[in-house]
Amino acid sequence: MSSTTAARSNARFAILVTLAVLTVGAIIVAGLLATRPGPTAPEAGVSLVTPDTQLLAEGSSGVELVEFGDFECPACATFEPYLDELRERYAGELTIAFRHFPLPQHTHAIDAALAAEAAGLQGRFAEMHDLLYATQGEWSGADDAAALFRGYAERLGLDLAAYDTAVADAGTRAAVDADAEAGAALGVNSTPTFYLDGKRLELTRYTDLADAVEAALADAR
Repeated sequence: MSSTTAARSNARFAILVTLAVLTVGAIIVAGLLATRPGPTAPEAGVSLVTPDTQLLAEGSSGVELVEFGDFECPACATFEPYLDELRERYAGELTIAFRHFPLPQHTHAIDAALAAEAAGLQGRFAEMHDLLYATQGEWSGADDAAALFRGYAERLGLDLAAYDTAVADAGTRAAVDADAEAGAALGVNSTPTFYLDGKRLELTRYTDLADAVEAALADAR
């Protein structure tokens, strides 16, 4: 990548991340926040990957990259090629997890999260995750995004009756809310926010993500 291209990419990164920043109070009910302590960091050795967390890749190294993301977030979509590269480069070595953090200004973010969770119940979370980001420009401005999501489910060959049941199930929404509340408790206030082995990454360039992952894997080898 030339220095000019890198500079433009990093400038675009800064703009998108700035646009994505939202206060946590806009996401969680004010009364809940009033009784919650301030941001916390995970205890040493405590994983942010729970038994219900959706995985994009599973590795044997013990290194875990966790994204708190929003399917309607432009900055998240911009990061996707970089995550795809990590998934391919470190296949079988790096665990990559996705936790929902739908931002309230994104009209269809929760419906998108429900669609992804419903696909996950049929073992196809990663495929729906990828499709939602690839088609973000199509559904983000749609009047009936839920119908488009159902079409994506059909495209993926999902059992549509099971998909419909899962999307409507209160438990599916509870899973999305649990991720958002966990993120809020950690102090997440924008998307994408990445944690590597429980430590929040402060990124200033796209390449910072790959550099941090490589360093963690080198230590684990």
